[in-house]
Amino acid sequence: MKHETCNTQLHMNLWSNSRFLFYLILALFWGTGNAAAHREAIATMQFGGKGESAGRFGETTYWDFDAEGNMFVSDADNRRIQKLSPRGQWLLTIDGREEDSPFRLRNPSDIAVDGQGNIYVADWTFTRIEGYESPPLYDYAPCVHQFDPDGSWKRTFPLEPPQEHAQFLDRAVPGLDADGNSILILPQGDTERGFRLTATEEGELFALDGGKLYQFNASGERVGKVTSEGLSPAWFYQVTDIVARDRSQIYLLDPLRHRIVVIDSLGDVQQTIGRYGDQDGQFESPSHLAVLRDGNILVADKAYYDRFIDSALTRHDNDPSSRSLYESVGGRRLRSRLYRVQRFNQAGQFLEKILLRLDREDPYERELQWLTLNQNEQLYLQHPDTLMIEQYTPASTFNVDALRTEFSLHYELNEFNIEIDNPEDLDVDRDFDETLRIQLVSADLRFRYDYNERLQVSLLHNGLYFYAKQEDFYAQDFEDIARGAFNQSDKTLEDYLAGLMRLGFDWVLNDEPYDYRTAGLSLYLGGGRYSLINDALDITNQRYLSWDLWFSEWGGGFHYDVARRWQIDLGISRGPAYNFFNYEFDYIDELGVLFATGFREGTQTQVLFSINGVF
Repeated sequence: MKHETCNTQLHMNLWSNSRFLFYLILALFWGTGNAAAHREAIATMQFGGKGESAGRFGETTYWDFDAEGNMFVSDADNRRIQKLSPRGQWLLTIDGREEDSPFRLRNPSDIAVDGQGNIYVADWTFTRIEGYESPPLYDYAPCVHQFDPDGSWKRTFPLEPPQEHAQFLDRAVPGLDADGNSILILPQGDTERGFRLTATEEGELFALDGGKLYQFNASGERVGKVTSEGLSPAWFYQVTDIVARDRSQIYLLDPLRHRIVVIDSLGDVQQTIGRYGDQDGQFESPSHLAVLRDGNILVADKAYYDRFIDSALTRHDNDPSSRSLYESVGGRRLRSRLYRVQRFNQAGQFLEKILLRLDREDPYERELQWLTLNQNEQLYLQHPDTLMIEQYTPASTFNVDALRTEFSLHYELNEFNIEIDNPEDLDVDRDFDETLRIQLVSADLRFRYDYNERLQVSLLHNGLYFYAKQEDFYAQDFEDIARGAFNQSDKTLEDYLAGLMRLGFDWVLNDEPYDYRTAGLSLYLGGGRYSLINDALDITNQRYLSWDLWFSEWGGGFHYDVARRWQIDLGISRGPAYNFFNYEFDYIDELGVLFATGFREGTQTQVLFSINGVF
């Protein structure tokens, strides 16, 4: 009998189906509804950079956007205003350093654009207070510069009339005017403090300065003023962002209490959104706010999620499902960071989150910092050294670039040739020759994906194929009393194929460094087959041995961190009894008679439960 076998087709089928299976799993998650409502933000544009030329900026900038997506930048270091197109192309510059200009930009801060394209910039200005001649008295106080859509200066108006400050004459400090004459200057607080501006579509302007909120009409006339005095709590002083849709809806971002406060033009609180935490609908020091055209709200906070991705099975020592006949191997380590932007409707209900992931192994990406958001759902980050700006836009739920794929393939070939001559027969003929050829192929394929900031999905596929061919040649026949004399030269063929697929789900329950807790579920399915054929080469010898061995196994495991130092593990597995292969064999002797046959087949089910604690 002559027989050769090869199981590579089974191996290739397992291999080709693994990636399809992983995409199928992600597709199921994509359709799970609001429980996993999120989108991935992808990089769509890069622009800007450090410098004084058109389209570049200094380190301290403030941003706003019009309805078409044009960008307006207040540059404190270069003392100028720039307008850029939605693609980041330079369109307009308002230079605040010109000597003969009707206005001067001294320390510009926040910027706002109304529905007609008018531009408002917060700054400081010198205004002479009437009635004081020797020496003249000047008020150095916050103001707003207003410009036409084409960049032409329209007016500059202070937040408060200068005459109201004359009562604080004792605070005046001496100074010199442009001609070197002595004057008195009355500064209004810390001149380095910033202001918050927002403009409605109709041209109403709101300016927040410390504990005071000022309202101006389109002509620059102050029509309202609200102070934090009498309000409880007094949160005006710490607001990081402000957006006004109209007089009845002014959104203030309160980082100390981790919330959004909605007030009207009289200062009455209409609504609060959010509280402290990193779950959906919660904030950690919110920093940026945008109100979309449909009235929905975007909020970015300081929460981020670092994810460490290992090639080896996570929690390998504690995961019952890893107690398999087929183990995985280790490999390299990857890391990513996810930032989160949340979306709410006007009623304050959480709708979805937008995840922006950065490669922490990339020296450029790991330095990026939040810059701003806009009403078109675009997110902007900036590099603190180069001042290059990266624009990100929400796309689909699944980001193929974030899928971590690792692949390793090992091939080994060994050939042996053995010749033996018995020294006792004193002839020159060799008594035994053997040739052996062994081929080994092992492959390891892993897919890992952070589905969101809490859930990681992983798929592992291992494959091993072994093939050996051995030929033995004897110089003389061997005689058996019962069967006679036969030449025992033979050929042995061995091939072994095994595969394992493991699906894992890992949830982060709490990612606080001092109370880090996770839960995980894993399922695996594996199997293998081994075949050995030994066949005599001489046509008069009918000896034939056939072994066929196989195993199949499946199982799963679950772990849950009850507390930082306490963990519960539960696992179940089913495979061959006592972890031995099942088999069947037939042995035909030299005369062609069935000499022996047999088989073994059994299963074993194992349930493991453990409670692990550290005291």
